[in-house]
Amino acid sequence: MTDAELQFRNRCTVVGENFKIEKGVFVLNEGRIQIGDSVTFSGFSDIQFSNHANPQPELRIGDDTYIGHGCAFNIGQAVTIGKHCNLATGVRLRDNDGHPMDAMARRTQPTPPEGIGAIQIGDDVWIGTGAMVLKGVTIGDRSVVAAMAVVAGDVPPDTLVAGNPARAVRSLNGARPKPPAAPPDESVAGRLQWIVAQQAGIPSDDVDLARWADEYGIDSLQLLLLRELVESEFGVSFSDRMWVSFASLREVVEFCEARGGRARKPHAVVEAVEAVDERLAELQGGVLYAPVEIGIPLTGRNHLAEGPLLQLLGDLRWNQIRRFSGVPANRILDEEGARIYPSFFYVDLAFPEDRPMAAFELDDCFEAACYLGRFGTSVLDGVSYLLPPGTRDAAACAGAPRVRLSNVFVAQHNGAEWLRKSRPADAGFERIPTLPGEPTSIGLAKAAARDGCFSSPPSDYVRMAPQAIRVRHALTPDRDLNGAGLVYFAHYPVFLDIAEREALRTAELALAEELIDLRTVVRRQSAYLNNASARDTLLIEVEPWIRDPLRVRGLAAEDVPLRLWLNFRMYRESDQRLMMVSTVEKRIYQKTARDAPFLLERAR
Repeated sequence: MTDAELQFRNRCTVVGENFKIEKGVFVLNEGRIQIGDSVTFSGFSDIQFSNHANPQPELRIGDDTYIGHGCAFNIGQAVTIGKHCNLATGVRLRDNDGHPMDAMARRTQPTPPEGIGAIQIGDDVWIGTGAMVLKGVTIGDRSVVAAMAVVAGDVPPDTLVAGNPARAVRSLNGARPKPPAAPPDESVAGRLQWIVAQQAGIPSDDVDLARWADEYGIDSLQLLLLRELVESEFGVSFSDRMWVSFASLREVVEFCEARGGRARKPHAVVEAVEAVDERLAELQGGVLYAPVEIGIPLTGRNHLAEGPLLQLLGDLRWNQIRRFSGVPANRILDEEGARIYPSFFYVDLAFPEDRPMAAFELDDCFEAACYLGRFGTSVLDGVSYLLPPGTRDAAACAGAPRVRLSNVFVAQHNGAEWLRKSRPADAGFERIPTLPGEPTSIGLAKAAARDGCFSSPPSDYVRMAPQAIRVRHALTPDRDLNGAGLVYFAHYPVFLDIAEREALRTAELALAEELIDLRTVVRRQSAYLNNASARDTLLIEVEPWIRDPLRVRGLAAEDVPLRLWLNFRMYRESDQRLMMVSTVEKRIYQKTARDAPFLLERAR
């Protein structure tokens, strides 16, 4: 036991088993500290008690909670942190204002009672880097606070919040979000304010019609969707030139009013992949079936491989678009006559737990059932299922391997480095079945870009490296580009796998080479955010976790399949622009034998 750990233990009322303190914790003033089992303090942290209102403030930390480097606790009453929580680097929890709000009172008086309120953090909560939680806040179980957020109000369970002040971004873990608030009135102005508010995640009253939509943090993809929503809502149509000429939302209102636009029913938002699947399955003629046999071109190390599978499904998507619209891929043009491409911006690949990707090998056959719908003509979304041969029953989709693919149309604005979002001008694209609402893939990709990942691993995973491992990967024009001169979307996960192998070999808690060869995908979510010049180099950050079999209660280590969790961020070296965010769950899998033994080794 180090001197730092011994000193901290002497300041605690209760310390559970398997407590770890890597550097040191500085404690100022008097207070009660209760630490649960298997709690870890990483790096240095500060605990400052304020004894003005309470002689014995309290800090309670539940079992299996991780406190990152540089965290700070300022406690005047009580801070309670639940079990299986993760506090990232630099998180600050302050249950008191520190000073009175009145300027004269600040000269002589401490914080009044109304400036103090206990903080309560539930179980399985993740608080991102640099976030701050203020007095009186309760954060519900399983919620996530994004990096740099400032939380001043309560957070419901299963909710992602972000921003300053933090606001709910989306629901997590299958929870159904609260329905959006009704628009303030049925006028064109009121309805437009409501539509913009839903895109920006702000109250309708905060939308000033004298400003343009991008002033509310709405990015280029959301602006394209906003255009689709307004056109559908008010029965109008904007040309590309007209849409970019608007300087304020008021001008949009005036345009709609002049053409007799009347507000219609609010648009639904497709809440989950399952909702998209179910509703698309009801569309007549909205399915493309294709037999698939796993031959050598679809394999890697003798089993089904991710990159070749995405190539196949991407090609089926292009064929489905062509069949619906009647427009060949090389003739898709926008209103300006520029050639555009249905580029993938979100991919969600999922295989059953007991049948990961490596369970499928040479000569296995599928019936690919590809569902497709559109939101306006700007966004395409759908799911491809790998069904038993000859199966054309929507009910068989449940539990089958699936890949969700979302597209947005882009044109090359300045080569591959800068892509401009657009929409096809040909009316044939309106033959593609209409989605019931805005697909959730848009919000998922945007949140991942902001947070640097889709989600964090469960609490029974441990870090394999104290910080992200960065790997360089030079692009090769003759191998990595597609026919449009862009880095091919199906190659992105291959680049990640190359970086992943290097990270798993060199991590502080390294994985043996024979196990690295046996890893396979259970699920991967990816947000494609930008492209790159063929002359560029990729910088890939890898954050690897491994499931700790000794913490899976009731099972012996040899009975627990070895599982990996990895978060990736890919940048282009030329300007450090974020190109991709991906989160993947993998396992070690052998089809003809039980899972390989747990061969972990410390990196030399």
